[in-house]
Amino acid sequence: MALRSIAAVALPGILLTSLTLAVGETASAAGLIKDTDYPIPAGAVFVSPGGSDTAAGTEAQPLRTLAAGIARISSGGTVVMRAGNYRESIAGVNKRITVQPYPHEKVWIKGTDVVSGWTADGAAWRTTTWRSPFCQDCYPAQAINPAYPLAGKPDQAFRDGRPLRQVATRAEVGAGTFYVDPSSKVLYVGDDPAGATMELSTRWRAMLLNAGAAGSVIRGLGFSEYSPHWNEDQLAMLVDAAPNSVIENNVFVRSATRALGIYAAGIRVEGNTVDDNGGSGGAVNRADGAVFRGNTFDRNNNQHFAVTTCGSYCTMAGMKVAHTKDVVVEQNSFAGNDGTGFWCDLGCTNGQITGNTVTGNTNNGIFWEVSSVATIQGNTISGNTRGVKIAGSDRTTVTGNTFTGNATHLGVYDDARLPSSDSYSAGLGLTWDTAQTVLTGNDFAGATSLLMDTNRTTQVAAPAMFGTVGGNRVTGVQTVNWCPSGCTSYATLAAFRAATGIDFGTVG
Repeated sequence: MALRSIAAVALPGILLTSLTLAVGETASAAGLIKDTDYPIPAGAVFVSPGGSDTAAGTEAQPLRTLAAGIARISSGGTVVMRAGNYRESIAGVNKRITVQPYPHEKVWIKGTDVVSGWTADGAAWRTTTWRSPFCQDCYPAQAINPAYPLAGKPDQAFRDGRPLRQVATRAEVGAGTFYVDPSSKVLYVGDDPAGATMELSTRWRAMLLNAGAAGSVIRGLGFSEYSPHWNEDQLAMLVDAAPNSVIENNVFVRSATRALGIYAAGIRVEGNTVDDNGGSGGAVNRADGAVFRGNTFDRNNNQHFAVTTCGSYCTMAGMKVAHTKDVVVEQNSFAGNDGTGFWCDLGCTNGQITGNTVTGNTNNGIFWEVSSVATIQGNTISGNTRGVKIAGSDRTTVTGNTFTGNATHLGVYDDARLPSSDSYSAGLGLTWDTAQTVLTGNDFAGATSLLMDTNRTTQVAAPAMFGTVGGNRVTGVQTVNWCPSGCTSYATLAAFRAATGIDFGTVG
């Protein structure tokens, strides 16, 4: 393994002759992890890449693996991880735990292994000690963008920490690429592996917290390079189904698909970096009262799964939530995602989406879909294909936001579907009809297409979708697409007001 010696460091209880990190990604990406100084409680168990799982687990005699550390502690105990890489998968935690790094140290929990067995094969090199463990067709065809046909293949390969690009045939293998033969599951690379650290993903999940782990805390760690496939039997790198747990100040990067899965009530997700993943950054379901505060969900779906013309298989977002009440989403960044920034779908109720920065997403910045009761307030929404989309949802308040440079600032639509197609929504008595939309006190500037777009269905037409509209401030494009029976576009707010009696706001 090619290593870089960072420094000779003496730490209490352990003498490290060198802190070694894999050349490239681990050394540079370590900077993504926040510097933390969590207190170490009495009785904590310590783990270190240089330890032994038969050791005492003390600071002077640490265990080697996180799995051993979790097994060693009692419910309510703490595992303290020393700096370095931990290549493992923890399934089915059923007791309350805290896992954190040693003060000021950087910890990566990784889904890759270093593979050293290679042989020349024509103009390429192939592995001799490794076979892909991953399903090659665990995705629906509709989820794949034809321009990116390999998005659903979960294998990942890294040379000196830099990702290699997957190609579809052996003949395409060249510099900076890799290929997995679907029959033999042998991996080929186009660069000579000699002298390089070659890391290949071998695991799909880092950790699963079950309901018995309620109240657990995972904080200050890095999770990277796991390879869950698209199908939802493999949900994410970190799957948290532990009520009232805390996910704080972690980094989730380079998942092949979803990165962070939240599946229980009362979970707090704060200060995390959930960026640069192959699919959605965050996936959330049945997580009543969850709080997402001060996180980044940026540049996700970098494998470019389909985001248009894919029907129910269009699921890509910085973070997507479903079947959840009382979700709080505040002071986060949703930027540069291929798809939607923040998306709540299928029976979300009483959401608070406030103070977020939502910019440069290829679909919607914020999407509230077939749900009920939301406050979208004080957000900065810029450069998205559509700034905010409301569809099939009643009592949505959009107030005090700043909209800049979105192709369409605001879309308010009804949805022709019926809630009987979703038992959760039907059980809540939701209508999936857009009604009582409040649109007040927003600033709109620099739209290149539409200020507001609407539609009509057999259930609801544009006028009935709105409650209070007024007090908004508009500069730039004023065009409103309005659909009471047929659809008419009004090029100015004055024309819109004259035709409909609705005073959208002031211009200038």
